[in-house]
Amino acid sequence: MKKQQLMGLLVAGLAVGLVGCGKTTTSKPSVAIYHQAKQGPQIWYEVSNYGKISGDKDLNAILVLKNNKLTEYGLAASIGYGDVKKVKDLRGYTDKEVIQLAKKWNKKSLEDEYESRYEDKNATTYVKPKYTKSEMVKKFLPRPVKVSYQLTETSDNRITSEVMHFSSPNYENGNVKYELIKTSDIKLAGGQKFIGYKAQKEVTGTTNKLKNQLIQRVPNSNRQLNYDSIKEPGITVKKAGN
Repeated sequence: MKKQQLMGLLVAGLAVGLVGCGKTTTSKPSVAIYHQAKQGPQIWYEVSNYGKISGDKDLNAILVLKNNKLTEYGLAASIGYGDVKKVKDLRGYTDKEVIQLAKKWNKKSLEDEYESRYEDKNATTYVKPKYTKSEMVKKFLPRPVKVSYQLTETSDNRITSEVMHFSSPNYENGNVKYELIKTSDIKLAGGQKFIGYKAQKEVTGTTNKLKNQLIQRVPNSNRQLNYDSIKEPGITVKKAGN
């Protein structure tokens, strides 16, 4: 009898608790670019403009982030030479395999660039190269560089953007700035799901601000893209308007 009374009290208490709480909500796992990179290597893909992502969208570059380091693998679509890779070409590969492919694709694009520029000695535009092909490829092979992150905060404490700064070997160590604007939709392209930031890219010495997207593959739709927290160690904060 005592056991039945006890069970009745527990059930009643649970019912009251549920009524008091109202509807329950389940938050999606959050993805913030710097915080995520502290958990281990993360891959982001750069594609051009703010348009719809499809399987036939060109991949400009593959960015591998780990802690406060970034390795940027420029591909044929941005280098301008070689076999252009598409979003659909990622399908079926693990992230670990993609990193190996990025190294291979980047090296091939650099070799193709060299051959196109220097191997036709009869071309009217021929100029004797400063380096051999192997020397040039070695000189421009990607290497990890330090990347910093800065949040822009309004007077009412809203975060409106996050900026990545790094020095890129792809641009002869010129400074690169990505201003990231988060988006909320899950993109389906080439049989894969992606989240992504709109990314306005600036390179020191150039006047154009390139409108790109940085996208990341996710295993399912249960992901939510966010900015990093102002409390994240290593983050700097800039007040809007300053």
